[in-house]
Amino acid sequence: MKLLSTFTLLLLINLNAFAGKLPVNGQIITATDTVEVVFLIPINTRNDIADYEKLQEKITYMNGADKVTLKPGQAKEVRFVFRSRSIRMVSRKNTLMLGSLLVMEGDIFLKLEIDGKLKLFTYYNTRSTPVGGVGVPGGAPMAGGVIRSSVQKSIFQKGEEALMMPDGISFRSDMKKYLSDCPQLVSKFENKELKKEDVDYIVNFYNNTCGK
Repeated sequence: MKLLSTFTLLLLINLNAFAGKLPVNGQIITATDTVEVVFLIPINTRNDIADYEKLQEKITYMNGADKVTLKPGQAKEVRFVFRSRSIRMVSRKNTLMLGSLLVMEGDIFLKLEIDGKLKLFTYYNTRSTPVGGVGVPGGAPMAGGVIRSSVQKSIFQKGEEALMMPDGISFRSDMKKYLSDCPQLVSKFENKELKKEDVDYIVNFYNNTCGK
């Protein structure tokens, strides 16, 4: 058997490194520097978009021919363009105990949607719902399965305060308390003018009216 050429070997290594991931130019921003790198962005095969849930816990980039894993505690944020959209994954102290044990008591990358005195982040999670099996006539019931669905939740942060994630059921009351320093917004919540689908409006209103 002939030995693989150096070119072929390097090609196989690179193909293996990029498997299921898209190489994307971007920046790692630390407290003292900004570094240009090539990120390996995992792709969610269900909808062909970036798998932000995986990016929340670690982000892989290339250093020459080597893959390097960047943890949330090692950078302030990372930036890259994906499908013509500018993406910012910002490192935050995980005060909400989100994600797996790897980040639950440390830092986590969160996708920044709106910047300002009041910031809006999106947290991605996979929810598993058990599904009962179908019984066989005259026999034992078949084992059930699991349906997995992606869940996105809004997270807020005022200045450098702890993260805040309102409960879906008590969204208005949670937000009214959290944004009590903005009477105009409180009034809108009391009049039931706003709901959880209005998070962009809420954050922009606060930053333009009460956050100056």
